[in-house]
Amino acid sequence: MRPLLLALIFWAISLILYPEGWLSQVSQPLQDACLVRASNTEQLEPVISAVICGKRIRSAHPLKQNLIKLSLNHLLVVSGAHLRALQKAFTFVFRLRSQLFLTVGLALFTLASGASAPVLRAFLQILTLRVLPKQWQGAGWELLWAGLGCLFLLPSQWLGLSLPLSWSCAILLQISHRQSAPARGLILYLGLLPPLAFIGVAHPLVILLNLLAMPIFAGLLFPMLFATWAAPSLSALTNPIWLTINAIATTVAADLPYLKTELDIQSSVWPMAYCLLLQFGYSYHQINHSRQINKRPSSES
Repeated sequence: MRPLLLALIFWAISLILYPEGWLSQVSQPLQDACLVRASNTEQLEPVISAVICGKRIRSAHPLKQNLIKLSLNHLLVVSGAHLRALQKAFTFVFRLRSQLFLTVGLALFTLASGASAPVLRAFLQILTLRVLPKQWQGAGWELLWAGLGCLFLLPSQWLGLSLPLSWSCAILLQISHRQSAPARGLILYLGLLPPLAFIGVAHPLVILLNLLAMPIFAGLLFPMLFATWAAPSLSALTNPIWLTINAIATTVAADLPYLKTELDIQSSVWPMAYCLLLQFGYSYHQINHSRQINKRPSSES
């Protein structure tokens, strides 16, 4: 009950202080500078503006229509997957061993991408693991602290969809981290059905599409887009690669029916309620599992 009480206290304080207002004021200049640089990347400008700078692509854009049809439109929303890919790129390219410089770099990216709920939650989770003492971690509590921190900074997300989906995904990934990639995809699909029930039902084929698309996105597409944003002169090399990938996606989307039945999206407390139930259920299971492991030596002796 204490974490839930803490969440309610955080929410009440956030309504008084309204941190969402000053957070947007801090991130907006950085996001504007990010978009200015993205405008120099020719054909890649729309996708770089979305994937790197967090700008929403209009629904009528052909790229977004194709990804919606394939149930891959989440790739256009800056999230924890983007942050993890950037973290690996920083470590590999710059040999960054300093946790301070790496954290500052990820913080700047979070703000430059608009500090939306998914990427902000992912950054707070990384920060939590590096700042909080060990006794406050484990049993999935780092996921709880990151989620509560995001709710404090973005109180409107209590009735939103992006934070509970991002939070639920992080919990499900931690639950299934020892499973194979297909099993992990199935757990994610089934675990996200309840919070998405009032929006639409995705075809199980999206599991296969995501298994194929995510390695390509994390290993090739995102590093290529970030490199082009950092050095727009690379667009002469990366534009043909992107046009080829886009053409393949367009061809596949044209041959497939819509894999998701879309309903009207309305504000609801259900996605967040489900997310909190999932969080406390997972943490409760982990705590009991740890207690059983700790009892084994004493019972054997």
